[in-house]
Amino acid sequence: MNTQIPNKIEDLQEHCIEAAQSSLDCFFLKLDSGFGLILKPNKTTAVIEAAVVSVEHLPTLSEAVCAVDWTWICRSKIELVKQSPNQIMFKLNPAGPLKVKSGVWQNKPYLFFEPYKGS
Repeated sequence: MNTQIPNKIEDLQEHCIEAAQSSLDCFFLKLDSGFGLILKPNKTTAVIEAAVVSVEHLPTLSEAVCAVDWTWICRSKIELVKQSPNQIMFKLNPAGPLKVKSGVWQNKPYLFFEPYKGS
């Protein structure tokens, strides 16, 4: 597997998720390749900004307001990533689809999630 950090998030396809963590203004994935993905809403436009970084540059989140158990996506392979200004859509195998979206509340941008829900 190529260990060069990808320039765009679409290049994360075929990588597996080792860990994930979120807060109201940050979501990150630690991948099996030694790098990770950080998603944050722009503070003025709420457009989701994505950065692919080495694992050493992943943040440590301690915000308890929005604690989410992301273990259900761990060990899933990213089969597809699609980015639009206010949404990143992942197709994960076996976890299913995951959408990361941005919104604004009281003039502050935040992230929210639409995880896969089985029927």
